[in-house]
Amino acid sequence: MFLTLVYGIVVALVFYIKFWNSLKSFIVKRWRWMVLMRKLPCPPTYPVIGNLMLLPTSNLELICTVDYVMERYAFKRDDGIVTIWLGPVPIVFLARSTSAKVLLESQNATTKSHEYEILQQLLGQGLITSAGEKWFTRRRMLTPAFHFNILKHFIPIINDNIHQFITILDDLCTENVKFDLFPYLKRLSLDVIAETAMGIKINSLGGENEDYCYATKRIYELMWDYIRFPWLWLKPAWKLSGYEKEFNECLQVAKNMTNKVIREKKREIAKRSDSGKDSITILDDFVAKAPKKRLAFLDLLLEMQHENKLTDEDIREEVDTFMMAGHDTLSSTLGFMLFLLGHEQDVQQKIYEEIIDVLGDNIDGPIAEEDTTKMKFMDMCMKESIRLFPTVPFLGRTISTDMVVGDTVIPAQTTVVVATYAVQRDPLQYERPNEFYPEHFSPESAAKRDPFAFLPFSAGPRNCLGRKFALTEQKLTLASVLRRFKVISVLKKESNFSLPELTLKPSNGFPIRLERRIIKSN
Repeated sequence: MFLTLVYGIVVALVFYIKFWNSLKSFIVKRWRWMVLMRKLPCPPTYPVIGNLMLLPTSNLELICTVDYVMERYAFKRDDGIVTIWLGPVPIVFLARSTSAKVLLESQNATTKSHEYEILQQLLGQGLITSAGEKWFTRRRMLTPAFHFNILKHFIPIINDNIHQFITILDDLCTENVKFDLFPYLKRLSLDVIAETAMGIKINSLGGENEDYCYATKRIYELMWDYIRFPWLWLKPAWKLSGYEKEFNECLQVAKNMTNKVIREKKREIAKRSDSGKDSITILDDFVAKAPKKRLAFLDLLLEMQHENKLTDEDIREEVDTFMMAGHDTLSSTLGFMLFLLGHEQDVQQKIYEEIIDVLGDNIDGPIAEEDTTKMKFMDMCMKESIRLFPTVPFLGRTISTDMVVGDTVIPAQTTVVVATYAVQRDPLQYERPNEFYPEHFSPESAAKRDPFAFLPFSAGPRNCLGRKFALTEQKLTLASVLRRFKVISVLKKESNFSLPELTLKPSNGFPIRLERRIIKSN
């Protein structure tokens, strides 16, 4: 009995000592974290709520707040660092290229921040949301699928959908008819991405598959509300708000579509076997065997399924990732570009003349990717538009080790966000930071500028794999529209604000009217 008591006391002491050491270690680490965080600049805070008083409920007020905080605090420092406290939780924003470079190039900052967790319900552990070894393996596997030899097979798909889009615009091109271009761009982007990602025609431009179109649109809106309102991070609040039920219903519609297509595609290739080959060889063989077949991203993943040990759910995650990354982003980018050109008629005319120099006066024929590479001025204008209106205004990471920027130390386990919207309007990097000035991207100007001052597709290890695809679709669409129509914006630029959501959106759409160009068709 006595020995048992002694044994019990000894064991208890061991646990108490272990607990105390763990508690002491936690307190020391937390104290160090607080000391370092308190050294970082931030707007005046209030007890308990921090800077929550700064956060408005409307997107319009939010972008004004972002502008104010960056001008008032971030741009006053060489490193462009400012902290916003959401109650006890700090978020560190980086507004200059020097600090953005440190974060985006770091191998210890490849984990997306907490706010991305909502994306996992749709994308699972796909390329956007995964981290660590899984992300590295998936990235290495998918890279061959975005090689130019693969992407060139998507060009006919893009051109066919653009042709349908142009036909609709032609019907709308009646004298003095004003319309919002944005819904048509959304449908064009959805049709292109569905056919290139899954190999199916959803024909949203023709009014088909409305349930799927609505579900994808609503998913983005609900995810943004989740990110914007921190109280929704609490599961009871998310559920009681009614958002959870609607979100899950929309998710099911999107997943059902992808799963259905995967099953159909698997039946098509059930008799083929390419085991024992690596991803690049499999894709090269597949493309060579089917030169006349229109390939989709899903076809390529299914061909690689055995060699990479992918489950059907893995494939669905990556297809939905491609859908999500490519749909909303392209429509916003194209819309801002055409809306700007509708105000800059001299610039638009110069682009048109360049298009005619390259393509001739045929207004209907398909455009080759090689043709768009010759349109240098259009490329400058497109980059300038994306600079002013970056598709993704914020890039969040959670750092696993301390991050050092000059004399500033940001402690590990902190959420750090590159404010792309601010980085690309840095007055130290751009001559006219808040104006549409294509000369910012002349070869001479670009050569003098920090490459990390322009981040439309992020940078570093987690840069966007679909960059080439996105640029190709944008150029083909712009050239197709501008060679046939003169675009005239019917709303003042200052009346159309950019709203920071998952992707940047216009506050009032893209209201325009079109005039047909007087050209003799070959």
